[in-house]
Amino acid sequence: EDALEKYDILELEKDITIKMKFKTEKIVGDSRIIKLVINNLIQNALKYSDIGGEIDIFQEEEFLLIKNKFKGNLDGDKAKLFQPFARGKNAEEFKFDGMGLGLSIVDKALKLAAIEYNLIVDENTFTMKLKILKTID
Repeated sequence: EDALEKYDILELEKDITIKMKFKTEKIVGDSRIIKLVINNLIQNALKYSDIGGEIDIFQEEEFLLIKNKFKGNLDGDKAKLFQPFARGKNAEEFKFDGMGLGLSIVDKALKLAAIEYNLIVDENTFTMKLKILKTID
């Protein structure tokens, strides 16, 4: 919620709908790293989503998922997205601001904190899965 508030102007400008659904609010890990990662992923989701688009933030077992549709085509290996200064073809084609450092920082931070994660790119949908949730009994 803090990350969403931080970027609410971008959310309003693009008329993006945010859907959140959680069974738990217990997050496990270094809070500074998790804030850095979530802020970056939320900012990217807002930046790359279409006007009038939708971002889903939800839970699957112990994973937090952040999912959004994007314009264009990423072409190539998704692992390249984690390299510094690497930007997808869509970023250049649609002239999105940025240097291509965001996902590189996310990757390094998650590895540093030994947090399991997975990036799924399926056609025009970007989904990041972070294993940071703990079920409350």
